[in-house]
Order: sequence, then structure tokens, then C-alpha cells
Amino acid sequence: MSNSIYNPKFQNSDLSHKIVFALDKISEYFKNSLREKGKEHKLSPIQIQILLFIDNHDEKHLTVNYISDEFNVTKATVSDSIKALEKKGIVKKIKNNKDSRSFTLELETKGRIIISDISSYPKALKKIIKQVPSQNQDLLWKELYYIINSLQSVGEINVQRMCNTCVYFASNNNQPYCNFLKKILEPNNLRLDCSEHKDNDNL
Repeated sequence: MSNSIYNPKFQNSDLSHKIVFALDKISEYFKNSLREKGKEHKLSPIQIQILLFIDNHDEKHLTVNYISDEFNVTKATVSDSIKALEKKGIVKKIKNNKDSRSFTLELETKGRIIISDISSYPKALKKIIKQVPSQNQDLLWKELYYIINSLQSVGEINVQRMCNTCVYFASNNNQPYCNFLKKILEPNNLRLDCSEHKDNDNL
């Protein structure tokens, strides 16, 4: 048998292996939940992710290029998904007056109805997390943020709007500091998706 987290003997030989396997199981929950919601509305998982993204982000982020980077899929995949959503009357393109080749996206009425149903899809996990003691939530968040930031820093995942990649992010007496909020960032103040985020081009 191989040295794989899916091999029980290898998995149970080290706590770090079990943690990775546990995260894989949580990922499976998200994938299955998206798949089930997709079946209900006859949409693919990436189409649902695009709808959720459109509903929760500013216009400047609602372009094919940005969404492609967000979900680490090709521009062709995003374009095909948008065409399908447009054909179903779920989203519409808003043309850029300054560039006829450019557009942003907006939900149609049908899209907003679908969003009202699918936006709560991780509710089972949210309920479980709410039941975790607050001090344990703080620790869990701190470690998850560290893992995600580490994966992002080596190019394994794309997280465009987290604190560590923001021009406002700094260090004050060796503590994380936000120059936008003008305050030291305690671990539970760190964000993965911040609407005030501005890319730090020096990174």
C-alpha cells in the first residue's frame, strides 16, 4: 500500500495525516452539497459558485478574468458557464461603456430566486461550528488561516482578498496591523475575503 492519507495504516500513523484526511472529508461535504443543489436547479457546481460570487461581491470583481482566477478554472470554462446561465435567464451581462469587449455580470430575477435557496447550502456545517466553544473557534480559525495563507504563498490556491496580500496590511510591534481599519488585527479579525482589500503589488 502507498504512503497516502487514504491508506488507513499511513493515515493513522501520524496526527498530521489524520488532519489532512479530515479536511478532505469536509471538502467532500462541500462538493456533495453543491452537487445536490445543482441537481435541484439543473446547474453545475461551478455555475452555482459563480452565482454565489456574483451575489456577494462588488462589480469590479464580476469579470470573466477575475472569476477564472477566483475558482482556478480556465476562462473558457467561466465563459461557457456564463453563456449557459445567460441562456437560462439567470444572469445578464452589463457592457462596459468604455470597452465594448468588456462586461460585468448581474443576477436576473430568476437568479436572485435561486440564490435565496442555495446561499445557505453549508448550513449543517455552520450549525456544528456554532456549537464549538468560542475559544476553540478562535484557535481553529487561527490555524485554518495559517494553512490557507501558506498554500496561497506557494501558489497552490488563489485567495485574492485576504489580509496578508493587502496593501493596508502591516506589522506594528510584530503584530498584524490594518492601515485601513487603523487597528491591530487579533487572529479572529483576520479576513479571507475583505471588501476593502487592495492588492499589494510588491508581494
